[in-house]
This record gives sequence, C-alpha cells and structure tokens, in this order.
Amino acid sequence: QNKFENSISSFSQSIKYNGNYAPAYYNLGVAFERTSKSKESLSKALSAYRNAYRVDPSHENSYAAAGRILLKFEDYRGAIDAFSSAVKIKPEKIAFYEELGVAYEKNGNYDEAENCFIKALAGGTSSRPEKTYYNLANVLNKQNRNEEALEYIEKAYKIASNDEDIL
Repeated sequence: QNKFENSISSFSQSIKYNGNYAPAYYNLGVAFERTSKSKESLSKALSAYRNAYRVDPSHENSYAAAGRILLKFEDYRGAIDAFSSAVKIKPEKIAFYEELGVAYEKNGNYDEAENCFIKALAGGTSSRPEKTYYNLANVLNKQNRNEEALEYIEKAYKIASNDEDIL
C-alpha cells in the first residue's frame, strides 16, 4: 500500500507540473484504486480517470477504467457511456465490448448486451471467451430464449470445465 501512496504523491506532483498529461491522471487513478477499495478511493480514482479523458479525449483506457468503477457504483447508464466511448476510440479491443455488454445487461438492455457479447466473440481474441459465452447465455436466458442460452452455456462449460467463477 505504501508503494501506491508514494505513487499518488508522485503523480499528483506530475499533474501540478503539467496538468495536460493524461497518463499522469490515468496512473493516479490506478494508484487510488490499488490503495484501497473504499468508496472514497474509488471516487478519487474515477475523478482522475475523468480528468485523463478530459485532457485527452482519445485515452480509451481511462474511459474503460471509469466504466468499471461506475459499474461498482451501480451507475449503469454512466458505465454504458464510458464503455461506449472506449469502443468508439478503439473498436478492435474486444474487452471493451465485453464490458459494455455487462453494463447493458445490468441496465436491463438485453438486446444491446447480446449484440456486444456477439461482437466480442466474433472478434476471436477474447482472453476469457468462456466468460463471454456465459454472459451471452445469461442474457438470452433473461429473454426466455432458453434453447439458445443452453447452446452458449455448453460452449462456456466446454472451455472452462474447472473455472469456478463461471460454474
């Protein structure tokens, strides 16, 4: 923890020196997140990420990091906006579609969630395709499309038969 507190101090000094350097804001956000998972620390991290994309609107990782915090705060509309921005900037990054899909699902937008999960799977470079198959199955199940859901849950199971996070 002390290492991250030192990082907070260093990045804060960097920002005082140059308030238009998005990576300093982004890394400040990371340091706040790693220091503590308290709501206060997460709020400070969110503020830092927002400052990063305010200074550099093309800083896609700041949008995604803000989206993850907004999900934790159950601000699903805000998370959708943040992940949508990340996707617009870097549409080839599959993880952004996966995260956007989760935000849509939590907000009750199942059609949009389904589209995001399908895009993520079509990209073929997901680091956790079993999780994406599971999420897609869950969305289909919530729409009472149980036959289709079963197909995707079987794919998830086939890939991750020992992943307790999925099963």
